[in-house]
Amino acid sequence: DIMNQLLDLFDPYRSFKVYREDIGRAERPVIPYLGVFLTDLTFIDEGNPNKKGDLINFAKRFQIGKVLDRIRHYQEIEYSIEPDPMLSVYLKELAFLDDEGLYQLSLTREPRNAEMFDIL
Repeated sequence: DIMNQLLDLFDPYRSFKVYREDIGRAERPVIPYLGVFLTDLTFIDEGNPNKKGDLINFAKRFQIGKVLDRIRHYQEIEYSIEPDPMLSVYLKELAFLDDEGLYQLSLTREPRNAEMFDIL
């Protein structure tokens, strides 16, 4: 079923290997899962020093640039979607939650210390 397909696709094993391969084969335009890129940026930032001795660590900056280039790659081709005025009005009138409301909702949906299969 679709849930198992998504679980397989977004399995974090080997740094989201299946997802990375799948999106690499996808024809653009696509909307990538930014969590993978943010994880990459976090590991690069936290796992590499800003300086090597008195010199700027350009290798770290290069790695960050490669991740940002991959993100930009997915923004190069626009979707050819005609605007729908009725949908725009509907979306503008939707109720929304503030940051605290969103946080409380996230705790309801994904309680602290819950295992993945506890919340599915």
